[in-house]
Amino acid sequence: MKADPFRQTATHGPTQPVQAAIGEHGVIGDQRTAALVARDGTIDWWCLPDFDGAPVFAHLLDAHQGGRWRLGPATASAGVQRYLDHSAVLSTRWSTGDGELELTDAMLWPARESEADDGHRVLMRRLSCTHGRVSCVHELVPGSLGSSQPLVVVHAGAAVPGADALWAGLWCSDPRLQLQPVDAPFELAAGESVWVALAYREPADAWDLPRAQAALQHTLQAWAHWADRHPYLGAHRHAAAASVRAVRLLGYQPAGSQVAAPTTSLPERIGGSRNYDYRYAWVRDSSLAMATLAVLGDLPSAERYMDWLAERDSRTEMPLQVLYGIDGRCEAPEHEVQGAAGYRDSRPVRVGNHAAQQFQLDSLGYLADCAEIYLAQGGNWKPAYTDLLQRITDFTAANWQRPDDGIWELDTPAQYVSSKAMAWVVLERACKVHERLGLPVPPHWPDAAQAIHAELMERGWCEAKGAFRQHYDTDELDASTLLIGTMGVLPDDHQRVVSNIAAIQRELMRGGFVWRFHPRSQGEPNERLDQQEGAFLPCTFWMASALARLGRTDEARALIQKVEDAFAPLHLFSEEYDPHLRQALGNYPLLFSHAEHLKAVMDLSKAEPLAMAGMMAGKVGGKLVRALVPD
Repeated sequence: MKADPFRQTATHGPTQPVQAAIGEHGVIGDQRTAALVARDGTIDWWCLPDFDGAPVFAHLLDAHQGGRWRLGPATASAGVQRYLDHSAVLSTRWSTGDGELELTDAMLWPARESEADDGHRVLMRRLSCTHGRVSCVHELVPGSLGSSQPLVVVHAGAAVPGADALWAGLWCSDPRLQLQPVDAPFELAAGESVWVALAYREPADAWDLPRAQAALQHTLQAWAHWADRHPYLGAHRHAAAASVRAVRLLGYQPAGSQVAAPTTSLPERIGGSRNYDYRYAWVRDSSLAMATLAVLGDLPSAERYMDWLAERDSRTEMPLQVLYGIDGRCEAPEHEVQGAAGYRDSRPVRVGNHAAQQFQLDSLGYLADCAEIYLAQGGNWKPAYTDLLQRITDFTAANWQRPDDGIWELDTPAQYVSSKAMAWVVLERACKVHERLGLPVPPHWPDAAQAIHAELMERGWCEAKGAFRQHYDTDELDASTLLIGTMGVLPDDHQRVVSNIAAIQRELMRGGFVWRFHPRSQGEPNERLDQQEGAFLPCTFWMASALARLGRTDEARALIQKVEDAFAPLHLFSEEYDPHLRQALGNYPLLFSHAEHLKAVMDLSKAEPLAMAGMMAGKVGGKLVRALVPD
């Protein structure tokens, strides 16, 4: 049993600052922003107005100054979390010696889901006593992270701040919770509830109980409507549905982009410095996610993403940058937040990401793969997509021989084997798209693909280890070379693919989890495999995919189950995981992890007739719902 991650506190008064484990959070969102809710009822991360906005609650990165919002039993303890039905409305339940409580948290869905951003941001909380009589507390402490603008909480009847202020109206259904500052002990008896809403740039007087109840019901219905239209009935159905929900949560509706994660600077190792800002749209992560949604039948979301990407400029020599702001901006200047304590003293805390300026060939491969899948699934193809695909393919054909920063965004460019593999993917998928569209295939595309393949087989293979190299100048291994099989550079059962799987299992796998590479490949020969960072979840899912495609379904299922069990019951996946300490590491939840999880369970479903039948039944059912109940 996991230890309670929350310190016991006095019955009344504010809780002592304590940061919950990264994986001990539920996430709520409205496809504009998202909040992390710890199991003691504390909202300890929320940015306004969008994913990449000012962190108005940042207890997660600074336990003393970051700010937090707790509603729940007066004695802080970990409750049991679950999502209601198929929604992203979160329930946290506590059983105390005096009774039982249930906290319902929701980021309210806009009145109309549209491409336009109406500025609607409301976080709604309802605390109900279902049995007995329980002492409770409502504690709202706005904070600021470094130089970020602090949130001004406006109570009922108070004057609205000026236009430049970052403010939100606080409405409470119970007068006992209308204290200023908010630190209110109270009791609830069986059948009683309190409702609280924090509405961005909306006066508290605009809310009342009927409006709150209707808004929560609308949010539940909106999520249920989407789940009915895009069901998944294949292998690992429950966890896969959770990943689909996470992908949906991480979408940025006003633009059609996806955020890599709603957090910044959660560490790859507790106390370490590998802490980065993931509140941006990576071409790789988003392309993976949209390809998955296209396979599940959500072609409109994939189309909006393709539209968004086709309009992007680049401030680098590449036709597309590695990442963009979620609103499409090219700039992502990186700086350290001075004075921020960091998650459990893991510093620095960073805002911005320098990877926006890197040279990475592999990201274009994920986009080309997404485009080919989108078209094959019946997506509406537009001339702008052809132009985009031609630009990235011509660029790849002309530049594939250059060293790059690779999929892991390392600062020393090299001839990374996975980058060469994904360059081949660009060319191969572009040829397929042109053939499907009846367009002529420029002869230099297949010529370049053939040249890449030949060099990859000659210089990327280490005969002594029976595996593909991390890059041409080393014999060290890298889990990203699993993509050579899963992306079709070689057949799944090719001798080199099978041997590479075995080598990675031998050198980079421990306890059912896969690491990216050994520290010695980065100049640290005396460090253990797990010393610098945790196991990388996308790599573990790559291994599961590779095994499933090879027909080793029992092994694949066991790997997927291992990860799902570690992140039960919510199945929200972080970037990394420490299997020894049993804790999530890195930014959370991570789009990359969820997209690769879905790909792995789909590969497993395709390898098992009954699971495949279930997956197809879900897709057919979704088509029927969409036909009968159009938007």
